Amino acid sequence: MAVLLRLEFPRKRPGSKIAQAEIKQYKHKSGTRRRVEGYPLWKRLLRDRYREELLRVIKKNPSVTRSIINKKLAPRAYSWLYMNDREWLNAHQPPPYKRVGSNRKVDWRARDRQLVREVWRAAARITSVGGRPVRLTIAQIGRELDKTDLLNSRKLSSKIPLTIQALSKLVEPHAAFAIRCVRWAASYYRSEGIVPSISALAKRAGMTMTTTHRPEIRAVINEELELLRNCRGVPEIKAA
Repeated sequence: MAVLLRLEFPRKRPGSKIAQAEIKQYKHKSGTRRRVEGYPLWKRLLRDRYREELLRVIKKNPSVTRSIINKKLAPRAYSWLYMNDREWLNAHQPPPYKRVGSNRKVDWRARDRQLVREVWRAAARITSVGGRPVRLTIAQIGRELDKTDLLNSRKLSSKIPLTIQALSKLVEPHAAFAIRCVRWAASYYRSEGIVPSISALAKRAGMTMTTTHRPEIRAVINEELELLRNCRGVPEIKAA
């Protein structure tokens, strides 16, 4: 209040000083400290000032919401009226904001059918990109479609069963991705006419040596190395 009335703070006997300040500012008003409509004079003057400010804001911004008035356009006036003159405020402020379209119905069947097509196309794009393979995950597909939140939402998973089923087929287990990396690395060496060692092939595929010892992965590595030897007939070298 002291800030609003441009008074020093802290102060002694705030009531009398506030009254004197308001009386000086409004010289045309009565100088007596009487009550009008249940308010002290200083409070009535402050109320009138804030009422005028609020009405001015609403007139200038016809579509403004209560929240915008309170937070940006007239925070002091709104707060004071809310605490001291709420009946008038409720009668003159904009009606409560109602979110448009919050109750709209979404055709989830149609959306699911569209989404499952987008998921398959996104997976095809990810796997067709040149260079080192990228593992197919829900997060990767979601980033490709810019729909990560939707694909990861547990609340909405029951509404998109076709999409969830497609994702379960597309997402690569670690071993499957490692095998795809081995075949990619082997094709790289094949184009250069090189037969690499197991460690060189693993390095090119981006795998650790521990991964190469898994039976299903070692079988693919041996298969690719055998194909390279048969195709080129060159000795094995430790290529980087």
